[in-house]
Amino acid sequence: MTGTTPKEVLTQRLPEDEIGSLLLPRRKWCPYPRNDDREAWDSLPDSARQICVGQGRDALASERLGRLVFAARLPALRGTRSFRVSAGT
Repeated sequence: MTGTTPKEVLTQRLPEDEIGSLLLPRRKWCPYPRNDDREAWDSLPDSARQICVGQGRDALASERLGRLVFAARLPALRGTRSFRVSAGT
């Protein structure tokens, strides 16, 4: 199916007017199970679960690193005009 768009692949298999009724609204779609949905997580193949867990760990590590870098720079920023903290503005 080289050169075929995802929409074309879908509409070749289903009538276009039925597609909307079969898909979840964007606001309800989530690419992964909720963290408290044990049954859904347990039903994932181990390889998929490990990918999700690894990506989560990477995201947490990146967030922690960002906080550490900011905390390390904070003393140097104090007293400068460029360092301003504002609440809600």
